[in-house]
Amino acid sequence: PPPRSSHPGPGPAPQEKVLKEQELSNALRAKDFRRAAALAFELKQPYRLLQVVQDIIALDDLGVLKTVVKPFTPEQLATCLSYLRDWNTTARNSYPAQVLLHAIFCSFPQSRLEKVADIKALLAGLVPYTERHLRRVEEAVQRTYLLDYTLQALRAAAAGDGYGGGLV
Repeated sequence: PPPRSSHPGPGPAPQEKVLKEQELSNALRAKDFRRAAALAFELKQPYRLLQVVQDIIALDDLGVLKTVVKPFTPEQLATCLSYLRDWNTTARNSYPAQVLLHAIFCSFPQSRLEKVADIKALLAGLVPYTERHLRRVEEAVQRTYLLDYTLQALRAAAAGDGYGGGLV
């Protein structure tokens, strides 16, 4: 009989997994983002995929992100959207999640997205946190207006023109 594997279940064997993780690290270092994303999926490592997205954002070339998501299968899209939904629950990861969501929506026609398993549930899970992050950003923008007004008033007061510049 053939030798039995000591590795139970699906997925790469431990030694193969270590090699793939090294390959993933090498792909990130070489900025081979398509390969890095594919390996992150294969290894079922959502936070390594998040790292890929963050590295692409740091390059300030979001066209690269579209080339990364373009070859995704419907199964990979479903997995990616579930990862994205989880990342979107924290403020720290909400921006990469939203950027990736934007890349997905720009890269795939609605007809292809409709083929993704549980797409409605996945997107419904994004809505509450996305709305919360949007409110947080809007409030931050409003605070910057107040800060701008205050700074303008202080400059005017220091220059002595308006805003009670001629204090007695």
